[in-house]
Amino acid sequence: MRRALVQRIGAFMTTVIRDYGVDLRLGDAVERIEAGSASTVAAVILRDGTRIDTDLVIVALGAQRNVEWLEGSGLLTSSRGLRCDAFCRALKGDGSPAPGVFAAGDVAHWPLADNDGHLVAVEHWGNAVEQARMAARNMLAGDITGMRIHRHLPDFWSSQFALNIKCVGLADGADEMAIAQGSVQERRFLAVFGRRGRTIAALSVNSARWLPTYRAMIEESAPFPPIRGAVDQPRIRKEPASALC
Repeated sequence: MRRALVQRIGAFMTTVIRDYGVDLRLGDAVERIEAGSASTVAAVILRDGTRIDTDLVIVALGAQRNVEWLEGSGLLTSSRGLRCDAFCRALKGDGSPAPGVFAAGDVAHWPLADNDGHLVAVEHWGNAVEQARMAARNMLAGDITGMRIHRHLPDFWSSQFALNIKCVGLADGADEMAIAQGSVQERRFLAVFGRRGRTIAALSVNSARWLPTYRAMIEESAPFPPIRGAVDQPRIRKEPASALC
């Protein structure tokens, strides 16, 4: 989780996972998978020669966008997907909009207005729904004067090891973070992320009641951190986003 939620949150989740008895090995690589009788799995051999006996292997390699079929179309593609502008219009190789071509969902790679125009590709269903609606609206607009920018504040949630984790905004570009509510040690907290003095994301762990407030602050580009002096708030200490837990 270090890339998406900075190093401190990644270190926190590593501790949680290992506390639940998971043999978590970061930085290792699988050299090969050995087969047993009847083509069943017998073991996994790591690059350093370590043998792990097992009868089940789950491979989670992420997703690869299917843009190969667009080769030769003149559209601008990469491993991140089909390049689009903020109006959901697909771009040609020279960076200009391709007439009548729009994109939405996982395949779209576009500049997020509320994230300083940084190019993003958001793989969550909420964005796919919102972006499809905006693409359809802009198709019907006729020309750019009637189009609207697709503004989306990414969010996600996950339940892991008795933790309810929710995040709003994109923390991967943060240069500061602060624990604004609760305590990391108690595993019930809300972390806020900032970039260049502005609040850009918030993460709650078993403590989601403040999250809607921080969502509004992120949308308003509030100073980082945006809330101080709340009754149940610890003393806020800002720290580099790379700080270890």
